[in-house]
Amino acid sequence: MSGSNQLSFGATTVDMVYKTFLEQKLDIADAKVMAAHWLLDNVYSAGRSFGYSRPFPPSEPDCSPPPFQRRFAHADWTDGESVVQAGKTEGGDEGFNARFHKIEEDLDHLGRLAAQAFTCIEGMRASLSQALDEIRAELNRINADIAQLKRGTMTTPVVTGPLVTGPKFLGKGVILDRPAQIWQLESGQVVTLPQITETRTPQAVQPVTRAPGIAEILTEDPAILHDFGNGFTAKDLIEKHGNRLSSDGRPLGELLSSIPPTERFANSDELLGRMTELDASLVKGLGADAQIRENLGQATGSVGAATLDKVQDISPALTRALEAEGVKTIDDMASLDATKLTGIASRQGVALQAGSAGALLARVKTLKRL
Repeated sequence: MSGSNQLSFGATTVDMVYKTFLEQKLDIADAKVMAAHWLLDNVYSAGRSFGYSRPFPPSEPDCSPPPFQRRFAHADWTDGESVVQAGKTEGGDEGFNARFHKIEEDLDHLGRLAAQAFTCIEGMRASLSQALDEIRAELNRINADIAQLKRGTMTTPVVTGPLVTGPKFLGKGVILDRPAQIWQLESGQVVTLPQITETRTPQAVQPVTRAPGIAEILTEDPAILHDFGNGFTAKDLIEKHGNRLSSDGRPLGELLSSIPPTERFANSDELLGRMTELDASLVKGLGADAQIRENLGQATGSVGAATLDKVQDISPALTRALEAEGVKTIDDMASLDATKLTGIASRQGVALQAGSAGALLARVKTLKRL
């Protein structure tokens, strides 16, 4: 009964039901009969309803920045009277240099706002594209149903065989976390009743984020940043090291593509802080943050309070190692750096490479922002 194209009800497939019956020590024949009845009771007799797999919220707070406040305001000069020079004059004029620096700061601020807007547009476009694909698929299914009705070829699956009476109640049970009644017909067939109406919501898939890949590359080879003196820009990194690959095969140039080329960073911490901010905005823009919060047990309140055993990317062995040294929550772990994290893992006998440590820290710091 296995296969990649499984009929399912909610998040439960026929194969899952069949295996559950086998685990309860039923013989193969009875397990097949019960799985078939589950399919008939739930999939074919349930009315079809349409719902988006991911929410598409009407607004996103992170995509509504405060209005731009211009810092530079030019005070007019008067011909033949105003003294203008590079530095500040005795008459109180701040000079060319200060004025131009304020203009630069205004332009940098506008650049950051534009980058945030494009990140939000990227997330909204992805969400909208998925929603339109789901609508198209549902319309095609409705069209197929109408075509079958017009041709008179639509059929409803039925159970064939002799009609039997006097079923015997065998008891109640829980099948894949769902209540069920188990009956045996006079023919010997075992069936489950009544139909199971509860459904599970499939987990939202977290979008592929970029901060972990950047953190992995920079943590594995800190010498990358030694090429730059007093800070660097995304353009600097891309020009010299844009072909460096993360473990999932993405080049550093691609991972940095959402950062304005001239935005300057003093160190890797500033860069990764900016990237986790953009990644969190992307996750929210795609509507995946609510499901992630639910999975972490923090539907409301601070995500940082979630325990590390609920973070999918952290192995049970590493979770135990961190808990042994008092690091129990996302907030606790986010306060570490890669050196401290690998040190804890080493003391507890857990193998953890520097690059992997950097990537994990970037993930938990992104989660903190949701």
